[in-house]
Amino acid sequence: MNNKILVATIGFDERPVIRAILRHGLNFREILLLKPREPSDPRSSRVIENIRSLLEKTDANVKLSVVEVDVKDFYHGVGEVKKHLAEKTREYGGEILLLLGGGMRSLITETLVAAIQLSNELLIKGIIEIDLEGEAGYTSARIEDLVPLTLTPQERRILEEIRKEPKSLSSLKTSLDLPKTTIWKILQRLEEKGLVEKEYRGRTTYYKISKRAHQYLY
Repeated sequence: MNNKILVATIGFDERPVIRAILRHGLNFREILLLKPREPSDPRSSRVIENIRSLLEKTDANVKLSVVEVDVKDFYHGVGEVKKHLAEKTREYGGEILLLLGGGMRSLITETLVAAIQLSNELLIKGIIEIDLEGEAGYTSARIEDLVPLTLTPQERRILEEIRKEPKSLSSLKTSLDLPKTTIWKILQRLEEKGLVEKEYRGRTTYYKISKRAHQYLY
Protein backbone atom coordinates (compact mmCIF):
# COMPACT_ATOMS: atom_id res chain seq x y z
CA MET A 1 0.00 0.00 0.00
CA ASN A 2 1.25 3.45 -0.87
CA ASN A 3 2.25 5.42 2.20
CA LYS A 4 2.59 8.84 0.64
CA ILE A 5 0.66 11.81 2.03
CA LEU A 6 -0.55 14.72 -0.10
CA VAL A 7 -0.46 17.95 1.90
CA ALA A 8 -1.94 21.01 0.20
CA THR A 9 -2.56 24.62 1.13
CA ILE A 10 -5.98 25.64 -0.16
CA GLY A 11 -7.70 28.86 -1.07
CA PHE A 12 -10.73 29.37 -3.29
CA ASP A 13 -9.92 26.96 -6.10
CA GLU A 14 -9.67 23.18 -5.96
CA ARG A 15 -7.93 22.87 -9.34
CA PRO A 16 -4.35 22.81 -7.95
CA VAL A 17 -5.24 19.75 -5.86
CA ILE A 18 -7.08 18.10 -8.74
CA ARG A 19 -4.12 18.68 -11.09
CA ALA A 20 -1.82 17.05 -8.53
CA ILE A 21 -4.17 14.05 -8.33
CA LEU A 22 -4.18 13.79 -12.12
CA ARG A 23 -0.36 13.87 -12.16
CA HIS A 24 0.12 11.25 -9.47
CA GLY A 25 -3.13 9.34 -9.37
CA LEU A 26 -4.85 8.56 -6.10
CA ASN A 27 -1.74 6.88 -4.76
CA PHE A 28 -2.02 8.45 -1.34
CA ARG A 29 -2.96 7.16 2.07
CA GLU A 30 -4.27 10.56 3.06
CA ILE A 31 -4.87 14.03 1.67
CA LEU A 32 -4.33 16.74 4.29
CA LEU A 33 -5.72 20.17 3.43
CA LEU A 34 -4.39 23.26 5.22
CA LYS A 35 -6.62 26.33 5.45
CA PRO A 36 -6.50 29.61 7.42
CA ARG A 37 -8.24 29.57 10.78
CA GLU A 38 -9.13 33.23 10.36
CA PRO A 39 -10.33 34.86 8.23
CA SER A 40 -12.85 32.14 7.42
CA ASP A 41 -14.28 32.13 3.91
CA PRO A 42 -17.17 29.98 2.57
CA ARG A 43 -15.30 29.54 -0.71
CA SER A 44 -12.69 27.42 1.09
CA SER A 45 -15.47 25.21 2.41
CA ARG A 46 -16.73 24.69 -1.15
CA VAL A 47 -13.22 23.70 -2.25
CA ILE A 48 -13.05 21.09 0.50
CA GLU A 49 -16.46 19.68 -0.40
CA ASN A 50 -15.56 19.52 -4.11
CA ILE A 51 -12.41 17.53 -3.31
CA ARG A 52 -14.37 15.28 -0.95
CA SER A 53 -16.97 14.71 -3.67
CA LEU A 54 -14.26 13.78 -6.18
CA LEU A 55 -12.81 11.19 -3.81
CA GLU A 56 -16.26 9.70 -3.17
CA LYS A 57 -17.02 9.44 -6.89
CA THR A 58 -13.78 7.57 -7.55
CA ASP A 59 -14.34 5.17 -4.64
CA ALA A 60 -10.75 5.86 -3.66
CA ASN A 61 -9.62 4.56 -0.30
CA VAL A 62 -8.00 7.90 0.55
CA LYS A 63 -8.60 9.63 3.86
CA LEU A 64 -9.36 13.36 3.67
CA SER A 65 -8.42 15.61 6.60
CA VAL A 66 -8.63 19.36 7.09
CA VAL A 67 -6.49 21.41 9.47
CA GLU A 68 -6.88 25.10 10.29
CA VAL A 69 -3.68 27.12 10.67
CA ASP A 70 -3.02 30.44 12.41
CA VAL A 71 -2.00 32.81 9.60
CA LYS A 72 -1.95 35.94 11.74
CA ASP A 73 0.90 34.83 14.03
CA PHE A 74 3.71 33.63 11.75
CA TYR A 75 5.73 31.74 14.37
CA HIS A 76 2.67 30.07 15.87
CA GLY A 77 1.46 29.12 12.39
CA VAL A 78 4.79 27.53 11.49
CA GLY A 79 4.68 25.55 14.73
CA GLU A 80 1.17 24.30 13.99
CA VAL A 81 2.09 23.15 10.50
CA LYS A 82 5.23 21.40 11.80
CA LYS A 83 3.16 19.55 14.38
CA HIS A 84 0.74 18.17 11.80
CA LEU A 85 3.39 17.31 9.20
CA ALA A 86 5.51 15.50 11.79
CA GLU A 87 2.49 13.57 13.09
CA LYS A 88 1.48 12.42 9.61
CA THR A 89 5.01 11.33 8.79
CA ARG A 90 5.22 9.30 12.00
CA GLU A 91 1.79 7.78 11.33
CA TYR A 92 2.52 6.61 7.80
CA GLY A 93 6.29 6.50 7.70
CA GLY A 94 6.36 7.76 4.15
CA GLU A 95 7.15 10.73 1.99
CA ILE A 96 5.13 13.92 1.79
CA LEU A 97 4.01 15.50 -1.45
CA LEU A 98 3.63 19.14 -0.45
CA LEU A 99 1.45 21.14 -2.82
CA LEU A 100 1.80 24.92 -2.55
CA GLY A 101 -0.64 25.86 -5.28
CA GLY A 102 -3.34 27.73 -3.44
CA GLY A 103 -4.24 29.75 -0.38
CA MET A 104 -3.07 32.90 1.33
CA ARG A 105 0.57 33.88 0.94
CA SER A 106 1.01 33.77 4.70
CA LEU A 107 -0.28 30.19 4.82
CA ILE A 108 1.95 29.12 1.92
CA THR A 109 5.02 30.76 3.47
CA GLU A 110 4.38 29.25 6.91
CA THR A 111 3.97 25.81 5.35
CA LEU A 112 7.15 26.15 3.29
CA VAL A 113 9.20 27.25 6.31
CA ALA A 114 7.75 24.42 8.41
CA ALA A 115 8.68 21.81 5.79
CA ILE A 116 12.25 23.12 5.43
CA GLN A 117 12.77 23.16 9.20
CA LEU A 118 11.42 19.62 9.58
CA SER A 119 13.64 18.39 6.78
CA ASN A 120 16.64 20.01 8.45
CA GLU A 121 15.68 18.19 11.65
CA LEU A 122 15.52 14.93 9.61
CA LEU A 123 11.86 14.43 10.54
CA ILE A 124 10.31 14.53 7.06
CA LYS A 125 11.27 13.99 3.46
CA GLY A 126 9.42 14.51 0.23
CA ILE A 127 8.74 16.82 -2.68
CA ILE A 128 7.32 20.32 -3.01
CA GLU A 129 5.25 21.12 -6.11
CA ILE A 130 4.13 24.60 -7.13
CA ASP A 131 1.78 25.21 -10.06
CA LEU A 132 2.87 27.80 -12.58
CA GLU A 133 0.52 30.62 -13.51
CA GLY A 134 -2.05 30.03 -16.22
CA GLU A 135 -2.05 26.25 -15.85
CA ALA A 136 1.31 26.13 -17.66
CA GLY A 137 2.63 23.17 -15.71
CA TYR A 138 4.44 23.10 -12.41
CA THR A 139 7.87 23.27 -10.82
CA SER A 140 9.16 20.99 -8.09
CA ALA A 141 12.04 20.39 -5.70
CA ARG A 142 13.06 17.94 -3.03
CA ILE A 143 12.29 19.42 0.39
CA GLU A 144 15.75 18.52 1.68
CA ASP A 145 17.33 20.43 -1.22
CA LEU A 146 15.88 23.65 0.22
CA VAL A 147 17.70 23.33 3.54
CA PRO A 148 20.42 26.03 3.44
CA LEU A 149 24.03 24.88 3.17
CA THR A 150 27.18 26.74 4.17
CA LEU A 151 29.95 26.71 1.56
CA THR A 152 33.59 27.56 2.10
CA PRO A 153 35.36 29.79 -0.46
CA GLN A 154 37.23 26.74 -1.80
CA GLU A 155 34.02 24.75 -2.18
CA ARG A 156 32.38 27.60 -4.06
CA ARG A 157 35.47 27.99 -6.24
CA ILE A 158 35.37 24.34 -7.29
CA LEU A 159 31.65 24.55 -8.06
CA GLU A 160 32.37 27.53 -10.30
CA GLU A 161 35.12 25.54 -12.06
CA ILE A 162 32.82 22.66 -12.97
CA ARG A 163 29.80 24.84 -13.64
CA LYS A 164 30.13 24.93 -17.44
CA GLU A 165 31.45 21.42 -18.00
CA PRO A 166 32.54 18.34 -16.03
CA LYS A 167 36.22 18.23 -15.12
CA SER A 168 38.61 15.55 -13.93
CA LEU A 169 40.71 15.75 -10.80
CA SER A 170 43.85 16.41 -12.89
CA SER A 171 42.13 19.22 -14.79
CA LEU A 172 40.99 20.83 -11.55
CA LYS A 173 44.51 20.60 -10.12
CA THR A 174 45.84 22.52 -13.13
CA SER A 175 43.21 25.27 -13.02
CA LEU A 176 43.09 25.68 -9.23
CA ASP A 177 46.78 25.15 -8.43
CA LEU A 178 45.90 23.09 -5.35
CA PRO A 179 47.16 19.65 -4.29
CA LYS A 180 45.12 16.75 -5.64
CA THR A 181 44.45 15.48 -2.13
CA THR A 182 42.95 18.82 -1.10
CA ILE A 183 40.74 18.98 -4.18
CA TRP A 184 39.60 15.38 -3.71
CA LYS A 185 38.60 16.02 -0.10
CA ILE A 186 36.62 19.11 -1.12
CA LEU A 187 34.89 17.16 -3.89
CA GLN A 188 33.97 14.46 -1.37
CA ARG A 189 32.37 17.06 0.91
CA LEU A 190 30.47 18.58 -2.01
CA GLU A 191 29.25 15.15 -3.06
CA GLU A 192 28.04 14.45 0.48
CA LYS A 193 26.14 17.75 0.38
CA GLY A 194 24.48 16.68 -2.86
CA LEU A 195 26.11 19.44 -4.91
CA VAL A 196 28.50 17.36 -7.01
CA GLU A 197 27.96 14.22 -9.07
CA LYS A 198 30.41 11.83 -10.71
CA GLU A 199 30.54 10.99 -14.40
CA TYR A 200 32.70 8.12 -15.64
CA ARG A 201 34.46 8.24 -19.00
CA GLY A 202 36.51 5.14 -19.43
CA ARG A 203 38.87 4.97 -16.47
CA THR A 204 38.65 8.69 -15.72
CA THR A 205 36.22 10.19 -13.22
CA TYR A 206 34.74 13.58 -14.05
CA TYR A 207 32.93 15.82 -11.60
CA LYS A 208 29.89 17.92 -12.45
CA ILE A 209 27.47 20.07 -10.50
CA SER A 210 24.13 18.62 -9.48
CA LYS A 211 20.78 20.22 -10.14
CA ARG A 212 20.67 21.33 -6.52
CA ALA A 213 23.97 23.23 -6.86
CA HIS A 214 22.54 25.81 -9.25
CA GLN A 215 20.86 27.66 -6.40
CA TYR A 216 24.28 28.35 -4.87
CA LEU A 217 25.86 29.74 -8.05
CA TYR A 218 24.99 33.37 -8.69
